[in-house]
Amino acid sequence: MGPMVSGLTVGIGVVLGASVAGAGFGIAYAAAVVVVGIALPAATRAVTARSVQRQSAARSELAGASLELAEHSDELATTDAATTWVRRIDDAVGRLGTEGRSTAVRVGAVEGVAAAAAPLLAAGVVVVDQMSGSTLHGAVLGVLVLVPFALMEVLTPLLAAGEQQAAVHTAARRLRAVLEAPDPVIEPADPVAVPDPAALVLDDVALRWPRAENDVLTGVDLRVDAGTHVRIDGPSGSGKSTLAAALVRFIAVRAGTYRLGGVDTSLLGGTNVRQAVTWCQQSPW
Repeated sequence: MGPMVSGLTVGIGVVLGASVAGAGFGIAYAAAVVVVGIALPAATRAVTARSVQRQSAARSELAGASLELAEHSDELATTDAATTWVRRIDDAVGRLGTEGRSTAVRVGAVEGVAAAAAPLLAAGVVVVDQMSGSTLHGAVLGVLVLVPFALMEVLTPLLAAGEQQAAVHTAARRLRAVLEAPDPVIEPADPVAVPDPAALVLDDVALRWPRAENDVLTGVDLRVDAGTHVRIDGPSGSGKSTLAAALVRFIAVRAGTYRLGGVDTSLLGGTNVRQAVTWCQQSPW
């Protein structure tokens, strides 16, 4: 808000000064200040707001896909599944380029209008002087004609402020959504201890990541008694990591039950569950 306040303060001062020379001059200056100092920054924010949202989503996709590719490059290369992530990265980069060019065109049009404001205001001063019978002293008229060019140097940066305001508003909304999002796993107020032996049992379990619309796995039945083991096979993306995340209670089961030692894990709490169940990710190399 600092640049806007300072710019409009200067603009109001100039309007008051022009009004001393004549009401018509004050009106002309006031119209220019309103257009360049208020209307055009608002227009810049309006034309960039939707694009900023789409660019933010594309950057998020790009960062997520790049991080996943970097973290799991060995596994993805081994299973020949890296192509999907590379395609996601290329798509995000393409969307960023498209939105950037589109935004530049729209903002450039608004800046073109702002650039025309100074000569138009100078011409308006001359017209007002002619309509009032050319009563101004030449030096005063010269000042009134030249001041618009200095005034626009103060006001035109407000267009960039409007663009940044849209970006800040979008970032604040995304941060607020993260801060206000519910916990992916609701912890019990008074967690109970895991019984010993802690047989692991999944009964008709469905799993879904937080804020996702579709289940990753459904109808999962599994029993692992103490001293036994199981092997789970599946291609990349089939839900193995999702199942592992649920077993250590990083995510909650959406349907069905997950019990350890006969006790529902929703009563045990994540810390107690992870004392009995852990997740060691592997590297195939």
